[in-house]
Amino acid sequence: MAYTENIAISDKLIFGVEKPDLLIKNLEIEPVDQSFTQSSTTSNSTYHSCFHDNVLNLPPVFLVSLLEKMGHIFNYSSLCKHAYEYGINPYGENLLKSLPLDPKVALELTSTVPWIDYSFESCYLEDPIVGYDLPGEQPKKCLVTSFKTGKRQIVIDLEKCGIEPSVFVHCPPRVIIQEKHAPRTDCGAIYKLSAQLLEDTEDPSFIEACKPQIEREYQESADQPWTVETIQLQCKSTTRRLVIVTEGRDTKLWAGNYGIKFADLIVRLEFPSG
Repeated sequence: MAYTENIAISDKLIFGVEKPDLLIKNLEIEPVDQSFTQSSTTSNSTYHSCFHDNVLNLPPVFLVSLLEKMGHIFNYSSLCKHAYEYGINPYGENLLKSLPLDPKVALELTSTVPWIDYSFESCYLEDPIVGYDLPGEQPKKCLVTSFKTGKRQIVIDLEKCGIEPSVFVHCPPRVIIQEKHAPRTDCGAIYKLSAQLLEDTEDPSFIEACKPQIEREYQESADQPWTVETIQLQCKSTTRRLVIVTEGRDTKLWAGNYGIKFADLIVRLEFPSG
């Protein structure tokens, strides 16, 4: 399954999924029938077929077994509908794997799907990265901030991205959020990362009143390598949404994009081992 950030909405490429008709053909099931229900035998067959094709990561086997004992059969057709229509793989390595880094493109695309809200201010795509001279591994591109605080907020509706409510009730997962950041080598910078799980009725603006879990401040010429920050949050039975906010700026009030750089945001779910 290939991804690209050169999205053509008129060609019905959603979040960079190329040729989704081939994806569905490989799965050999119909993704648009929401009432589709499979027996346990068919579910297991579909599970192994999807996994073998590396198209869609379906729920862990122990989770499927646990919920089946409680009378719940996973709707695999619904999962494939989400992969096909929304470019989302809820049990995969990164819920945001196919979200474009360019904030303008991301804002346009997320306005067309129901499971994610995206907003940003005063942060810009930097491709290639400039002003960072340290050796070692680094992203090829990033978002960068300026003297004015830059902010990106992402709100993920976990149920609408394909996680069935029974999962939260019987085996609530842990959410892992990771992001890389670094300052320029010639200017100080500030970085903040916040994440909050919300119930269905809670307002995402609530997070603005919360203290960021991660705050970093770097001095000029700090020679700071790219750093991976991690936040872990435990879902409850009533959890439905996740809010992630990244903020940053420079410390010199210089004209231009001399603020913090950030990239490679990862959001994944972890379940008990069984």
